[in-house]
Amino acid sequence: MNSKIILLSCILFVSCGLPEQQSALQNALTFYASFDYSTEADFALGVGHLHTRTAWNKPDSLGYDERLIGIDSVAGKFAGALRFRGALPDGHRVFYPTKSNVAYKDTAWGGTVSYWLNINPNTDLPGNYSDPVQFFGRRFNDAAIWQDFTGDKPRDLRIGMFPDGPDNANTSNVPEEQQPVFRFVNPDWKRGEWHHVVITWNNINSGRADAICTLYIDGRRIGEIKDKRQRFTWNLDRAVINVGVNYVGLIDDLAIFSRSLTNDEVQYLHGLSNGVKGLQ
Repeated sequence: MNSKIILLSCILFVSCGLPEQQSALQNALTFYASFDYSTEADFALGVGHLHTRTAWNKPDSLGYDERLIGIDSVAGKFAGALRFRGALPDGHRVFYPTKSNVAYKDTAWGGTVSYWLNINPNTDLPGNYSDPVQFFGRRFNDAAIWQDFTGDKPRDLRIGMFPDGPDNANTSNVPEEQQPVFRFVNPDWKRGEWHHVVITWNNINSGRADAICTLYIDGRRIGEIKDKRQRFTWNLDRAVINVGVNYVGLIDDLAIFSRSLTNDEVQYLHGLSNGVKGLQ
């Protein structure tokens, strides 16, 4: 039995006596990349290989530019980490497919993404906006959930939950306070520090104005986007989990769950001494 099957079995089949939160998180996990030794996911219900696409209308391919992206086996929050040494060329994206890795559905839908970042946003990032993680349907403002750092300095950290366009096509002309965006002003992070980012969402595609997207940093609830009517129409053969968009720095322990985690579960996840591996 190979190591991937063993890890999958450890995660999916919960032994008796595990803490209730640990068991619940195991059952909700759909994707996990530890980045200890490889960019390939340790566990994935869908495809776990990192892909590259040079433009949205171009076909994707396996692999990535190893001059810019690679595993640093000792630099992680937990062992290794995914290091972006430089920003990818304009329009290029590296991603994991969403199909089965994200529990998307066209009725009321919730989920969670968790990851760790090591970066000084004000000195390490090039150019304009930078998105460590995006759930990307078509465009950043068309069926997408994301976390970014703004282009202005000092940089702010934001989350966005944009439904299907075309009403979002001219977002630059809409005041941000009217957009489905939450802004955390100047997180003041330093290189060498690790910070835990968790984004939860719920009630997308419910048909009601009750969708919510919540940001947690280092186990603490920071803010939310709420009371929105959200329709996400994804082509699961095209929708992607982008990582490291215009990003230079470290990312570790990327995990996706099939539902919106509770406050207590986020705090439990934050406190795991070995990261998501500790859910085994």
